[in-house]
Amino acid sequence: MKDITKTYLEQCFNKALTGIQLKAGQVEIVTKLRELLFEGNDIKGIIERMKKSTELSTFGIKVGEAYAFIEENEIDFSSVSHHFNEHTEKISQTIRNLIESVSWENFQRTIARLNELELAEEEGKKEKEEQIEFMLDYKPTENDDEETLEMKKDFILDDEVLIRDISFDEYREKILDSVKKIDELLNNLQENNYNDELLLKCIKTVETNKTLSENHNFEIITKMHGILADSLKLVGRDIVKINNQLIYAMRSCLIVIVAIIKDKKVDITEFLERAEFLGRELDKIKQREVI
Repeated sequence: MKDITKTYLEQCFNKALTGIQLKAGQVEIVTKLRELLFEGNDIKGIIERMKKSTELSTFGIKVGEAYAFIEENEIDFSSVSHHFNEHTEKISQTIRNLIESVSWENFQRTIARLNELELAEEEGKKEKEEQIEFMLDYKPTENDDEETLEMKKDFILDDEVLIRDISFDEYREKILDSVKKIDELLNNLQENNYNDELLLKCIKTVETNKTLSENHNFEIITKMHGILADSLKLVGRDIVKINNQLIYAMRSCLIVIVAIIKDKKVDITEFLERAEFLGRELDKIKQREVI
């Protein structure tokens, strides 16, 4: 990481705090945010983990945009001032939203989950290295007849095994491919051109992707798939009526998924809020219905 990147982000963060009146508990939140970003040596890593957190996703996205501007692009110094003000304003707004919506106690729990995520990433790297080493040591035995090999193939292709062992690149490809199919289903739902078999197949895909996302520690993507799965189940049982508002909210889930998985440098706040609103409404229904 360039030294200028850290300096740029620190100045953005400091200026973003200008004019914000911090109350009791909010000072601790801001102090901890500063510590998380700047006291370690892996700013990019902590930003990526923040993006996966429900409470810190928007903040992580906005800081990530500022990070990418310096770290991943040729800097046009004639436009730095303009971009600096733009980044500062966006970061300031996310800080205001964060400190107003999260208590210090809840924020501490969020930080604990980030720490757990970091440990899980380290463990995942170790397991991957051990797994690769094991695979290199593998030698077929004389007992591997055609029937045995067929059984092994079925075992390897089993969904549960894929859910545990799938690499990030495979996960990314699977999620993006599924998004296209789910979006097609949403079009069919809107036109009332679908059947139960197609709906059930899509629900299974969404639930598998939810588990995959959970195992890859993508908290928001997991949540978006959960909302989609609940929506489709309730539609299938004729409990929720299909209308433009529902389709738009479900498609918002897909937009959030794609933006995060592709690391798009765009503001997805509106889509995230629309999707989470749908999730809250579904929770009310789930309290009355078993799905």
